[in-house]
Amino acid sequence: MICGFVMIGFAASLAGAQPAPATEDARLAAFFEEVFQRNLKSSPIFQSQLGIKGPDYGKWDDFSDEERLRRDSLNRQDLERLRTEFSYDQLSGKMQVSYRIFEEQQETALRDFPWRFHDYSFHTQSNPATEFVSFMQNIHLVNGVADAEAYISRLNALALAYGQLIELMNESARRGVIPTSFSFDPVIADARNVLKGTPFDDSGKDSAILADFRAKVEKLDVPDAEKQRLLDASIAAMRGPMKHGTLAIIAAIEALRSKSPGPHGVWALPNGADYYQSQVEFWTTVPGLTAEQIHDIGLSE
Repeated sequence: MICGFVMIGFAASLAGAQPAPATEDARLAAFFEEVFQRNLKSSPIFQSQLGIKGPDYGKWDDFSDEERLRRDSLNRQDLERLRTEFSYDQLSGKMQVSYRIFEEQQETALRDFPWRFHDYSFHTQSNPATEFVSFMQNIHLVNGVADAEAYISRLNALALAYGQLIELMNESARRGVIPTSFSFDPVIADARNVLKGTPFDDSGKDSAILADFRAKVEKLDVPDAEKQRLLDASIAAMRGPMKHGTLAIIAAIEALRSKSPGPHGVWALPNGADYYQSQVEFWTTVPGLTAEQIHDIGLSE
């Protein structure tokens, strides 16, 4: 969904400076901006990636399937509005390109949505137990006490975020979609590494998350007592919600190990052949193109 937000912004940016309000170009540009801002407002993660610090800086996105269904409904409404409220023929050439980009991205999102539970819940390149920590280290900036408190707020909210991801993982499993067997060991090993170091053990060495927070707080121009207050609050959040959430998702992943289809690709999943074809079309944007045809194209070039 974040990628979708970026594409909406890209489509709008093609318009350049907005023309006079009376033109069809301006109306469409305003529509793109409306959709972009609406989606941005619903994603604290994307806000942070854009460097926006607002009331949601201490929050995570809503990862529930109810939220995914809500966004799917909005995508349908946006596509309908595009086609009924704007005249393609009255747009400038540049804005016609924007129109087609937006239309294509909405159609793609709607077409791919029924397969949302076929995406592997985890694999070696996407580990739900480590991605939040990476986000905090690389994206969450701390330039003041409020930013540090938002950091702590996000640590406290990890248990809920992990809980939502576990629900999605279990729903995928209920539908017969479980990651390949070779994903389990590296994913679990990396997840356990999150809980290595202070305050999770007695090693005397800061964990990656505590080292990150400590370094960011140390740079603040505030009294030592305030820095210690922030560190104490962060440690409580790490030992509590963060640790509990991480252990819960490790246990949920481990519980699926015996149900894995083995070292096989998506063809082994329920409706795997159809899903594979949907992904061929998603990544190539060419309807009906088969894997064999792609292979032949590669050989011929």
